[in-house]
Amino acid sequence: QVVLEAVRESGRALNFASKEMQADRDVVLAAVASDGLALQYASEALRADYTVVLRAVQQDGRAREFAEELLRSDGRIAWAANGDGAVDSHTLRLAAMQQGRLYRVVAEGVARGWIASHASPNAAADAVGMHERGKELVAAGSPVRGWLPLHDLQLDGPLIDTTVQWVLMDGSSLGFGKLVE
Repeated sequence: QVVLEAVRESGRALNFASKEMQADRDVVLAAVASDGLALQYASEALRADYTVVLRAVQQDGRAREFAEELLRSDGRIAWAANGDGAVDSHTLRLAAMQQGRLYRVVAEGVARGWIASHASPNAAADAVGMHERGKELVAAGSPVRGWLPLHDLQLDGPLIDTTVQWVLMDGSSLGFGKLVE
């Protein structure tokens, strides 16, 4: 309790806490909320915790340098660290490529070249976004039954509707060809 109060006052007090406290998620979250740079004193495991790192870089973008390597290249972390609202699309694109999560809209057989993203992986679900032929999409994960979940942060900025959006990858069941590759 004393440590928690101390890091709420000054996040960098985490430097003087025991290893056990530096590995306590609640203590570290309080510390980085107070001072993002306190991330440098967190345990290795918590420097690889997405929520902890995101909160740290939202408080101070420079905290990104203390995050685990894979998280440093994560698009959402890069976006939050930027602080000025500009998407670092190069970093996001590179991270998506490295993680095998970069796809392109091909829209074969689609007259106007636009495909819809849906609120769930079902063609009958509400359409919540549109994506034109040639656009690169960043996936939030692996395809599920032919549907690709989209990351809420894309190369041209965040999706307007931040609920999970899904795009159908192969439109042959609807009379089209490949939609996303």
